[in-house]
Amino acid sequence: MPFILDFVMPSINNLERLKGLLENIARKQNPYVQHCSETKIQAVYDFDGAMNRYESIVLDILSKTDESESHIISDIDAAKSAMKIGLFQASFIDALRSLKLSYYKSVLKPTVNEYLRTENEDTNAIEIVYARAAEIDKIIEVVEFLQKMKLSSS
Repeated sequence: MPFILDFVMPSINNLERLKGLLENIARKQNPYVQHCSETKIQAVYDFDGAMNRYESIVLDILSKTDESESHIISDIDAAKSAMKIGLFQASFIDALRSLKLSYYKSVLKPTVNEYLRTENEDTNAIEIVYARAAEIDKIIEVVEFLQKMKLSSS
């Protein structure tokens, strides 16, 4: 699971809340994460098809934003621009890593901290934010996998 280890140590009660939240998130299926896993499998027997599928997944993930992500719009735009240069270019992978870090600092961490500070048991917002973090992690993982596949076939 991405990003969870850099938070201030919460109280025992908040640790229990966080544990339950993470268990609930882990049980849910994220279609983008599933598509990314299938893309890695597809790359073994149809590399070009996997590349097309990956590009479509990335565009979908980078195109969906909400008001909580206003601080990272420039990172999303940078990733989209770098993608046009090439999926295996260092600029694209660097842009995705920068997006991941910005998302962590500007969206995920404040959302988790707010959840831990309040007694609100509505977990919908944090689950959405955490799923998005998992999607960003997964597209980085897949492009690195595809890059290794391409290098090994050269």
